Amino acid sequence: MGTVSFFSSDGVSNSTLYSTLVTQQTAQAAQATAEQDQVKLSAAAQAQMLYKQGESVNAIAQVLGTTAKTIDEYLGITEEKALQQIIAETAAIKA
Repeated sequence: MGTVSFFSSDGVSNSTLYSTLVTQQTAQAAQATAEQDQVKLSAAAQAQMLYKQGESVNAIAQVLGTTAKTIDEYLGITEEKALQQIIAETAAIKA
């Protein structure tokens, strides 16, 4: 006994239509998953991430559209800690 194939009125086989439908559904599912998996970080989290990547406080402030003082607050940097860091960096340069 032979195989019977059905075609749409424009000559496209059912298997082709099915394959196209499955591909479209898979793409839609992947897009929906990607949209659901997106996370928006708070400004404080972004500041911490950028600081850990080596960005300066001023550069982070500019990227986030805020002040260096606000970034210092996000990072827990006090004036005393900042001064100590400057002194340490200056000493390292002179050495």
